[in-house]
Amino acid sequence: MNKKKGGKIAAVIDIGSNLLKMRICQLRKGEIISLDRLQYPLCLGHEVFTGGKISFESLRELSSILQGYSEIMAEYGTDQYKVVATTALREAKTVPTFWIN
Repeated sequence: MNKKKGGKIAAVIDIGSNLLKMRICQLRKGEIISLDRLQYPLCLGHEVFTGGKISFESLRELSSILQGYSEIMAEYGTDQYKVVATTALREAKTVPTFWIN
């Protein structure tokens, strides 16, 4: 972990069609410093674009990865975060709407 005393720490999680990414940064003296970058392969796009749905197995895997990312954000002392998703998640018929608002 590369946390240093100073500015606020923020994270962005990108739920893509084939990859789940997270980047943690810190604002120090007006400069954005990257502290960590993680990625995990997750093929949501294929399921959605061929069948319109995300399998429960993939949703469980997504949930597990997000839980791990949450724990890492806590270790860094993340002050704020944002989660964004591509059309694969937004168009899936099996995803609860509160996930994508």
